[in-house]
Amino acid sequence: MTVYEVIDILFEESSFSEALLLLLTVLLVYFIVFRRRFSSVFDPLVYVLALSSVAQTMLLLMVLHELASITKLSFVAACLGLFYAGFLFVDTSKPRAQSGNPLQARAPLLRQVAGGTLAVLFFVELFVLATTYTFFGVPLFLESRLSQFVDSGGFGVLNRLQTGLEFSSLVLAFVALRQRTSAAGWAWAILIQFLISGLLSGSKGSLLSLLFAWYLARVYLVGGWHPISKLPKSMIILLALLGTSPLLVIWIQNREAASSLGATLQLLALRIAAEGDPYAYFLGGDAIDAIARHDWLAPLRPVLVALRLGSPESSVNPGFEIVREILGVDAPAAGPNSRLAIYLLYFYGFGGIVLAPLLGMTLGLARNFVGRRVRGSPMSFAVAAAVYLHFCKLEVDPQLTIAGLFGLGLVLPIFWLARFAGGVRLKPPVPRRVQLAGPEC
Repeated sequence: MTVYEVIDILFEESSFSEALLLLLTVLLVYFIVFRRRFSSVFDPLVYVLALSSVAQTMLLLMVLHELASITKLSFVAACLGLFYAGFLFVDTSKPRAQSGNPLQARAPLLRQVAGGTLAVLFFVELFVLATTYTFFGVPLFLESRLSQFVDSGGFGVLNRLQTGLEFSSLVLAFVALRQRTSAAGWAWAILIQFLISGLLSGSKGSLLSLLFAWYLARVYLVGGWHPISKLPKSMIILLALLGTSPLLVIWIQNREAASSLGATLQLLALRIAAEGDPYAYFLGGDAIDAIARHDWLAPLRPVLVALRLGSPESSVNPGFEIVREILGVDAPAAGPNSRLAIYLLYFYGFGGIVLAPLLGMTLGLARNFVGRRVRGSPMSFAVAAAVYLHFCKLEVDPQLTIAGLFGLGLVLPIFWLARFAGGVRLKPPVPRRVQLAGPEC
């Protein structure tokens, strides 16, 4: 079954009140479990949990209307329960209230981000983006943004470099803006460059990285996971921009179908509902049973292929395989994400559930790593923040985590070069006195 077939059946057999009740129930469970763990909705893991609730709601509806088996639902529930139990067991980052203004208290203790560091990161990413758009097109205007580097002859490394550079650069930029030094010019250049590339990426949620980077930069600036007492005006403006950007992307990509605001909103709602598309494709009619391929080395295969140490045929993308099976596409360029439970079931069978708590512990360790690096340099913290962001994607699709960490590893020499260049004074591209936010940042 495709996700659209499942949604059509659920529209006919289910009701809005039933779907809403299930969604609110899942959200309530997540809220009860995690309410004392997070200090802000801008934490990337909160976003993952919010979309997870949508996906689990679709799976519950599928089971209630006999589109998926209770056995598969039990596996998914047990997998997620063990995964987040492992996370909670290891994680030590409970938010703690702090009196006074933590930003002012920490400011004298922090090392400043150098303009030369941000300049190097800006120009390297500019080169990567310019090369990508020139030779492989702009993703927003392609039939599928995921097909950009298909048959690129090894130039997919450009995408890996951009993935590795992007988030850490954003975190550093936000730290520099709050410090209000001469590096602020280059920080604004990085943010503007990301806004443009994010819109051109064709991804409806790409700009969310700005919120995550701002929040994690604040964790560094205040020295921990302290609650946010007041949201600055600049972030309110950014939230408004993020609210309209998905509609703009949908309108550009679907100009015929999205002829009005109402039609565009409907397509956006459909896209959010399709967060559960892995369950529709893989678990609808137990389709995963026919294509599962057990492979204990599955997480290493993409890395080995990227390093030319393995054949491309050895690295299997479950999303592509299910599209090939259901739609009969010989060489699919896109497919549904392999959510954690799907990934484990595909490559390890029901026995893969033993890996769920271990993977949850790695997520907890990554979050703890961020908390420890608040005592380090801005560069080391920015890298730790990127590691945490990529580990947050474990439930969405472990393949995204692997790809993100590999890309980050590739650009570590670039970060070292940028750090070395930090002692070089470069003229900023905009005036020095630019203030991102008020005293609460």
